[in-house]
Amino acid sequence: MRQIAWTTDLAVGIEEVDLDHQRLVSCLNDVFQATQSANADKPSTTLHDALNALRQQSKEHFAHEEGVMRRIAYPALAHHRILHEDLMTALNVLIDQFDQNAKNTLSSDTMQSLEVWLLHHIEYEDKKIGAHTGATA
Repeated sequence: MRQIAWTTDLAVGIEEVDLDHQRLVSCLNDVFQATQSANADKPSTTLHDALNALRQQSKEHFAHEEGVMRRIAYPALAHHRILHEDLMTALNVLIDQFDQNAKNTLSSDTMQSLEVWLLHHIEYEDKKIGAHTGATA
């Protein structure tokens, strides 16, 4: 089963943001686990719930992270906010498609996309926030 392990390599050096990211990793791991236990013959309410929890945690995290960026006068806040909006749109589309799919399953490509989405955003965008503060992860 696919799982993401939280490591210090994912830390941005801002404790409150890192804690949010750990919660997002946990939510994504819950989606992975629910995907494994989903039966194609029977809709998976567990997977549906896990996807909705990932969406809610993402929404809360993005609002929180944007607040942190405002507090520290992060110069790329407007660009970062657009990335968050794009990620939420993609997640909403994914969940809508899942809800309309008679099999109620997620493909391995979709699972990989979710993982890449989260890890890439942390490693290539969020670490810039920590660097702006002088934080060392």
